[in-house]
This record gives sequence, C-alpha cells and structure tokens, in this order.
Amino acid sequence: MFIFLIWSALGLSIEKLPEHGSPSSKVTSPMAAYDSSNNRFLKLGGLVFESGSKTLVLEEFSLTTSYWKKIPVKSSFVPPSVQAGKAVMRNHEFLVFFGSTTSGISSDVYIFNTKTLAWSIAVLTGDLVPGREKFASCIFIENGKTYLAIYGGLTEVGLDSSLYIIEIETLNCREMPSIGDIPEKRLSAAIEYLEGKLYLFGYGVHSGDQSSTQTNLYVYNIIEENWSIVEDKGSDKPEMRMAHTIVAYDNELYVLYGYHLETVNLIYTIWKFSFSSYSWTSLGEYKDSFATECAYVRVDPILYLVGGRTTSILKNSIVSVDFSKQPLFFTLVSPDLDWPKRRRDHRSLIIEDNIIIYGGYYNGIYYDDMWKYNLEKKTWISINMQGDIPSARGDIACTQIAGNAFAIFGGKDDISYYNDLFYYYDYDSTWTLAEVVGAKPTPRHYSSMCYYNYKYYIIGGQNSYRAFDEIWLFDYATSMYTLLSENKNTRLIMPLIRSHCHIKYETKLYLYIVGGSSFQNFPNSNVIKIHLSDSGSKIDTIEYLFENQLDFKIGLSETASIFIDNTAYLFFGSFWNQEVVSYYVSINLNTGGYILTTLQDEYLLYGHSSVYYSNAVYIFGGGVSAGGFKIYNTESNYLYKLTDLDDDLSCSPGTEGENCTPCIKGTYWKDGKCVKCSAGTFSNSIAATSIEQCIPCAYGYYSDTEGSTYCKECSVNFYCPLGSAYPQSYFLFPTSYSSQPNSYKGNASAVSNISTNMWYGLEGFCVFLLLTIVLFRKALYEKLNSVDLFTSNHSKELNVPIVYTKTNLGGLFSLLFLFTLMISISINFLSFNCDNINEIKALVPAITMEETIKAKEMIMDVQFYMYPGLCDKINSKYISISTSGLDFISTTESYFKDKNTCHVYIDYNDFMIKDSEAYVYISMTDKQSYSSGIGVNITVSSSIPNEFSSIFTVITPEYGNNVFRGRKPSIFPYTLTPSVFRSESSSWPSLETGYHISLDSSIEYGSLSTQTTISSEINLLVSIKLLKSNTGMSTIRSLKYSWIMFISTVLGSVFGLMGTFTTVMGITEDIQKKYLSRLKNKKFRLMRMKLKSLEYQFVKRQPLFFSKVLPLTPANTNNI
Repeated sequence: MFIFLIWSALGLSIEKLPEHGSPSSKVTSPMAAYDSSNNRFLKLGGLVFESGSKTLVLEEFSLTTSYWKKIPVKSSFVPPSVQAGKAVMRNHEFLVFFGSTTSGISSDVYIFNTKTLAWSIAVLTGDLVPGREKFASCIFIENGKTYLAIYGGLTEVGLDSSLYIIEIETLNCREMPSIGDIPEKRLSAAIEYLEGKLYLFGYGVHSGDQSSTQTNLYVYNIIEENWSIVEDKGSDKPEMRMAHTIVAYDNELYVLYGYHLETVNLIYTIWKFSFSSYSWTSLGEYKDSFATECAYVRVDPILYLVGGRTTSILKNSIVSVDFSKQPLFFTLVSPDLDWPKRRRDHRSLIIEDNIIIYGGYYNGIYYDDMWKYNLEKKTWISINMQGDIPSARGDIACTQIAGNAFAIFGGKDDISYYNDLFYYYDYDSTWTLAEVVGAKPTPRHYSSMCYYNYKYYIIGGQNSYRAFDEIWLFDYATSMYTLLSENKNTRLIMPLIRSHCHIKYETKLYLYIVGGSSFQNFPNSNVIKIHLSDSGSKIDTIEYLFENQLDFKIGLSETASIFIDNTAYLFFGSFWNQEVVSYYVSINLNTGGYILTTLQDEYLLYGHSSVYYSNAVYIFGGGVSAGGFKIYNTESNYLYKLTDLDDDLSCSPGTEGENCTPCIKGTYWKDGKCVKCSAGTFSNSIAATSIEQCIPCAYGYYSDTEGSTYCKECSVNFYCPLGSAYPQSYFLFPTSYSSQPNSYKGNASAVSNISTNMWYGLEGFCVFLLLTIVLFRKALYEKLNSVDLFTSNHSKELNVPIVYTKTNLGGLFSLLFLFTLMISISINFLSFNCDNINEIKALVPAITMEETIKAKEMIMDVQFYMYPGLCDKINSKYISISTSGLDFISTTESYFKDKNTCHVYIDYNDFMIKDSEAYVYISMTDKQSYSSGIGVNITVSSSIPNEFSSIFTVITPEYGNNVFRGRKPSIFPYTLTPSVFRSESSSWPSLETGYHISLDSSIEYGSLSTQTTISSEINLLVSIKLLKSNTGMSTIRSLKYSWIMFISTVLGSVFGLMGTFTTVMGITEDIQKKYLSRLKNKKFRLMRMKLKSLEYQFVKRQPLFFSKVLPLTPANTNNI
C-alpha cells in the first residue's frame, strides 16, 4: 500500500461565502457602536422577531474589509441577553447601558473588553438612573469630554420624561433639571446634540393628543438647563413618529424613518430642519433603504443603519447615507441575507441544485430548522416544514434516498437520545415518521447511515455511557429492523462513533466505513470493507484495509466526507476529541491507501458538513480552533467552495460532460449520463439523480414524448389514468365473477326422450303391420302361424285332448312380442349405460376426511391494469413471487404484457394447503410499478373429474387520481373448501380430491399513492390469502343398477312381456273364437234354411223315401 503526503494544496481553489462574511443575526432593537481605533463597529443583542427571544451575540463589521465576524467571549461571566439599550465605545471597551433582558428591564451597565474578550459589570456614580429601555440617546463631546445623553423610555414604573447626562470616562451620572416647556413622556424618541444643545423629536405614545404639538421640536439648553420649543416658521411638519433617528449636520437636523404605533404605519419620509430658515423641508420617501428599530452608527458625515426591520421582515443589511452629499443617497454596504445560524454537528446534502442544511448545535441550543442554498442564485431560504417534524437535535445519522428525499436516524439534544427514523420529502417539504414493526436499535447519536435499494444501514453510535459495534438494517419494505452483526464475525472490531459510510454495488454489494473513533476517542485507522449478500440482508465477510494502529491520519472524527467512485474524501476534523487538522485526505476504498493534502490554518474545522456538486465540494459551518486544538462555542456559518480538488475527478451525480453541466429539466442522471424521462412522466428538477424525480402525469393528463417538462390535458371522451403516455378510449375494468362445478345431471332426459320415441316407433310399426296384414291377408296372414311362439299358450278346451298348434294370430302376437321385447331391452340397456348414476353431495366436517386433500392444478392470473413498469421474463428480477403454507410438486411462472395490462401467471401442480391458511405474495419492485386496478383470477381443480372451481375478482381505487403502490399489500382473501369425489362407475376415477374456491370476506385495499406521493413509495404488492375451510364437500356417484340387476330386470321384462302378450293373445283368441262361433252359427242357420228349402222342393218333386240318418248338427256340418 502506498501513502502519499502533499504538504500544500497546489491548484486547489477555495472560495469563502458570503463575501461579507457570516451575516449578522436578524434582530430588532440591536445596539451598535463605532470603534475608531479599528475602523469597525460592534453590534450586540436584539430581539429575534419570530421567536420573541433575546440574544447576546456580539459581532463586528469591519468598515475596511466590509466583512462580518463573530467576536468570541472568554469570560466566565456573561450578561443576560439584552435589547433596546445603548452601546458606546470607550477606548477598547464596549459599554452597554440598560435595555431589556429576559428577566425584565436592566439597570446594569456591562463592559466588554475587546482585548481580553471578557465581560464585566460597571458601577455608575452620581445621580441614580433607573433602568430603562427604548429611550432616546446620543453621544456628544463637550469640553473634550464624551457624554451620553439619555431621555425618557420605559422604566419599571412606566414611561419617563427625565433627562440624564452620563460622563463616559467616569460613568458619573447627573439628572438634568426639568424646567421650561417640558416634553411629554416619550418612547423610542430621538435626541441629538448640536452646539451645546440637545434636540428632541418624537411624540407621546398613547397620549391621545393627535395635534400638531406632537411634532414640535424640543431643545434642551445644557448651559441654561431648561427646555423650550424650537420656533417653526414653516407650514409643513414631519409626521408623528417613533423608533426614528435624528442627525445634526451642517447646521441642519435630519429626521429619518420611524413608524406611528397607533395606526401601525411605517414612515418612509426624511425631513430636514434648517436653522437658517427655521422651517422643515420634506426630502421625500426612501422606501428601498427603510429600516426601523435598527442600530444607528455615526461616523461623520456618514450614518449607518444596521439591521432592524420593516413591518414584519427582519433585516441584517447595512445601508449608509452620506449627509455631505446632496441629494441624499443611500448605499448598500452589506446586503440583507437569509443565512443559517452558526452551527456544528448538523447534516447537509444535495437535492437538485440546492444544498440542504438540517439540524445541529450551537452554544447550548439544538436546532430543528432546515435551510436550502440555491447554487445558481447563491441564496439561502428557510424551509417551512410540515408533517411529523423531528424535535431539535444534533449528531444525527443522515442519508440521501431516492430522488428529492433523505432520511435521518437518532441524534441527541440536551436531555434525550433518540432512535426514531424520519423521512423527508422535498417536493412538499414534509417529514414522515417511519413505521417500525418489532424491535429497533437503542437510542444513540454519532451513528452513520447508508442507503441502498430501500434498505438503511445504521453503523455504530453511542449513548451516554457506551458506544456500539453494531450494524443494523432497516428494511423499508417490511418496516422491520434486523441486527446484522449477530456474532463476532459480523461485528466491528471496536465500537465506532462519528464514522462515515458508503454503499456501492460493483460485482457484489459492498459497504465501506471510514473515519471515526471508539468511545474513548481512539481513532479508526482502517477502511472497513463489508461484503453484503446480494439481497443486502446479511453480512458475508468483513475486511479491514490498511490496518496500522500507529497511523491515524485517516482516522478523523468530526470530519466531513464525500464519496466519488472508489475514493473517499475526508475534510479536516479532529483526533482524540482535541486536536484539529487542516488537511483533507483522499482514501482508496479498495486498497486503503491515501493521499493527504494540507491547507492553511484558517481551515481548522470540526463538526462541519460537506456535499459534492458538479465538480466542486461545499463545506458548511463547524467549529473552529486555535493553535490546532478545539475551541467550543466558536461555530461558524461560512460556506466554503473547493474546486480543482483533483484533475481526474468525475462529475457529481446529476451532472455530465467536461464542465459537469447539470442535467436539464425533463431528464435524470443514470450511469454518468443525463437520460430523458419516459413518456407518461415529466420533470421540473434540475440535476435530477434518479428516475423517481420523473413524476407521473396526473389523472386526466398525459405526456406522449420523452423528456417532458409538463403534461398535456386529456381530451374529452378519452381516458388518462395516472402516468398516461397517450390518451386512450375509455377503459372498462372487467367485472368479477365466479364459476363452480355443476351438479351431475346424468342422461335421464335423453334416455327418456329416446325411450318415448322408441315406443312411438313401436306403435307406428304395429299400425303399419296391421295395415299390411289387412291389405295382404292371404299373402301374409296365412303364413304367420310359422312364427307362432305361443303354441303352448293357445286357449284349451276342457275335456279335450291338448294338441299344440300354431296359429296365425299367435304368429302375429309373436311378431309384436319380439319387437316390443327388442324395444324394452334396448331401453333398459340404454338406461343402464347412460342413466345409471346417482350423485349425492354433502358438506361434512373437514376433520372427518381421512384422505389427503390435494388438487391437480391451481392457476393464478394476477392482472395489473394500466401498468407502466417492466413486465416480461427478461426483467423477472423486478417481480418476486413467494408462498407460505402451500405444498406443491412444481410451479410454472410467466409474465407478459397485454397492451397496458401486466399478467403474472402462476401454475401450481399437485398442490395442497398444509396449514389452516396459506399465502401467495407478489411483489412488483420496478420503480414504475403502479397500477390503476388489480384483478385476480384463480382456477383450481376440483375433486370432480374434469371440473374446475374458478373465481375472478377486480378492485379499483375509489378516486381516479389514486393508484396502487406502497408497502401495504392488497389482500385478496379466498376460502378453499376441500372436496372428495368417489365413484362406483368406471367412467370416472374411483377417488379424486381437490378444492372449491370462493371469496372469503371483503378485500383489503393496499397502499394508494397520488402523483405527489408516488415517488416516495415502494413496490406494488398483492397478497392472496387462501383459507382452508373447516367443512368439506363429499361427492358420491353410485350405480343405480348392477349387471345382475340389469340382467334380472331384462329377464323379468322378457317374461313379463311374454306373460302380458300371452294374456292379451288369450283374450284375443277367446274373442276370435266367440266371433268365429257366432259366424259359424250364422252360417249354420243359413245352411239349414237352405236345406229346408231344398228339402221342400225335393219332397215336392220326388216321392218320399225315408232313410235313417244322423242328426244334423254344427259339428257334422263343418265340411259342408
């Protein structure tokens, strides 16, 4: 390792701001006096208008160099804060007469020795002068002696009208006789000496007298010791006023400025009284240089107006007017500047092209104010903060986060130590107290803090009795602290305070720590290089570079740091809490080597802060030293600008090019270059350092070009959600729905229809058959006996031998029977095969289910509508999916974008819920991950074969200017009901399991962001909550008939039909027999009638021959 020492800063340029030195305090009613020996005037005290508190800051302004400087105090005795008194110089002593302190009106005279820098109390002699404030006073020389004239003012007993003259050298006091035209009691009047006389001008406040007598010019003759009114021969007179001044020059009196208390009117006019004409002349209004309740310093022929105020605005400017030049002309000697108060142990950083100063400490006072210095305009402004404003504190840990924001941790005041974490967002000047879940670090100060990818690393720190060797991680996404240094391998080798850290991702993630000391102020001479895991949530290794306990040059405390590339720069600081150095050191973070550069002793600073912008380093505030050692209460508010620090120094973030030009509006800095903001966003930030400073267009607006500085209004009948790149036809979000497996209906209806049709067909066939037989009786009917199946079932006669015969009618019935049997068997077979299932569903306690419930598949399609972020496989690192309580064999994940909708598709195979509830977490971490609506479509295999249970749920913000983004996830709660399927049929598996899904309760909306808050939020989160139901669904599909039952049924139907047909046939045969019998009987009768007729004719023609024959019976006539 190489160490280089440079004992002079060759080429380094240092500019000290402001050019007039640290601006004077802004107060009303300060006191000032001219020190002729040093051509300067000293200013003391005053009232801080905003807070109502008084001050005792002693400052000097050199008229030679036009430079402000604070005067330190070296005495143990310090007067109380004071205002509205009178300051006088006596050789090298600065005398303060009376005034008002925090405890009331002062009767004391304090002396500050400008050589010993010590305060003391003077003793007045002669007549007693009651303490007072806001009195008229002037310094004059009479007979070689210097006197102070005091008139009126406010005492403990009220307004006074007495005149006192005090000899400055002896401090002998004399109350002058009150004879003649005595003026009324006056407050904040003005008195001036001219040629042995004292001239008084002012009015009696609250006297009720508004006449012209209130503008009389009174004169007190010191020799004659009486009052009189100066003759006024003119017609014009100055307005009644108070808090003005009166100046005598060239036999004339000038009255400048003031105000009228009752009407609260400022008086901008200047009047002149001429003793040659004994009349008043108005010189006009001089508004630009107006000041009242200021300090007046007379250095003939010039009058200096120091500080003061207008109506409500305090000033720290110095203006002068030279009475030797006419017309009067005011000159700005020192400008009116808003400037932060002196401080140390504060923090500073860069936001856009501004330096931000926050907090700190000075002279027992801790600050909670914030200031912004514009590097282009070179002006400071005080920030009016809102929100969860932290209490006043110093020694905080501070780090810049994305865009226009930073965070602070811990710190201390004069009573307490803190461990709270705050975020500050510059876009609306708002503080937010971090929400913390679980344990957090103990209160501490002197910690350091670094930020990377929404993670905050807090290193070391101390409380009142110990320092810490800890490294804590605060994860913004989870709002939880984690102690990374849990064992000796991950703890620092010594407790560390006042260190500085830097985090950088190279091929791996590294955290660097430089500077600082132990609790006992032992310097840290190491560069601590900590290798973090890729997620940043664990310490892998700690490496100490340049470990040499004898070389403390880089072990600076109370120093200021900047980190550029692989180099850390430490500017000035202290060792052992005593010695202060005037060098800066550049440290190679990879090797531990350093280069040391020494500057002049003027830059012996500690407790200051620094930032890097463009190609310059800016250092603000801090305490100063003498002889290389710390001196307390010497804090400054100077701003140093260091340029030409290093020849090959790269530009700061937010700037680019050879001249390190700031990135213009509409762009942001990335990898050393200015990149245009994407369409759908705009930026008004100069020197933007991150994409978060590209703000999405508001609802109802769009930006169709890159690098926009504004957004266009969306046209009527078009839809422009937050972050729109172009107007689009109105987008209708999908509606929610649910789809569940249907109950088994079987084929009963189809079988019934077929059966009915078959029976109708049989009827038609029967009619057709009968018609055919009728038409073709001889050809067909006579042959039907050949198919007679009922030979044994024909009608039998009693006492007649049984002879089985086949009949034509039996053949006909046999045909009908066969066709009917075929239809019946077909219907039975059809019903057996197609309508043989009986389904029973029942809800049962899940605990009674003995089966392990799994589902073949669960598919989730999470849809983010109007999503501008990255959504594809290439950028899958920005999409995180995790589960808990789920068990599955495999899963498939895919991401794709369909127009403006991002789909996150997850397919789980053979999954089950292990516990009573399970979760699927989806985190979209792209910096542009936000959505105008979220849809969740879940399809899960049910136990019923080839059936799925599906639900689709959509949520949208209530207001169109809101989008989903933030740390709180949107929670979609679903109930998964275990289901079991059993079947006796071979058409389905005998056993299946699965789930039925339904919405459990109302959806919890996640974090919503607006255009102004979206850049400060992180991630788009969805949590899918799967609750296992306590009840399960049991589905059983049983067979109505078995094969045996089917065959039995068929056989029964065969014999039943045969019996039916036999019966019908028997009846039909009986009917036939009866019909034939009647028909034969009729034939017999007809035949007998014919025979009788023949017999008659035969007998008539033939002789009678009688023969014995059988009787004529129907049986014997069958063959006739």
